[in-house]
Amino acid sequence: VTVSFKDGDGNIGLGGDEIDPPYNERWFYLLSTNPSCEPGVTAPCKRKSFFDASNRANYVSYSLRRTNPDYDTLPEFLKPNDCLKYFVVRDANNVPTDTLYSTLNPRYNNFFVDIMVKNVASSFKYEFNNQGYPKCDVYGLNGRLPILAKDGNPDNEIPLEGIITYRVVSASFYRDLRNKTISIRVWLMDRDGNVSNVVESDEFTLN
Repeated sequence: VTVSFKDGDGNIGLGGDEIDPPYNERWFYLLSTNPSCEPGVTAPCKRKSFFDASNRANYVSYSLRRTNPDYDTLPEFLKPNDCLKYFVVRDANNVPTDTLYSTLNPRYNNFFVDIMVKNVASSFKYEFNNQGYPKCDVYGLNGRLPILAKDGNPDNEIPLEGIITYRVVSASFYRDLRNKTISIRVWLMDRDGNVSNVVESDEFTLN
């Protein structure tokens, strides 16, 4: 997928080690407030970007759905929520030990791709997350662009424009999309969380 872009302050891209807020992957929720708030969390501090095993009892877990009436509205551990709304904690031997309620952080990725499949009446989004836990694919074709600033520093606010080529590979394309009419939607997000316009390709058939 190739797109052209312009950005007035050139702050597009994320470093591979940028996994702390506001670029963390998930938010985990707490039963009682935390003494201090992480970036991106406003008081009262009832969510964290990571699981702290030493404070395990303070995290909202799936078991509370059955044992605590205040949490009986938590979604069931069924597709698609088993992947999108929960995180399974495993021990050193990869054995599941707990299931925590969580939500995905939309700012973890910065390049977004939807495949639209056309039928007789309209188009619909092709969903990659079709197997459920433990074979979760919560991001589909979305991903992370590296920092694009020419000097490597996105804080210098230097205007930037260019062409991005993003390679997408999936064994399911041939199986699920062969001989179907599809189009591709693409958009970007900068480091401040600003979202670009959405562009869509012409319709084509995958042979």
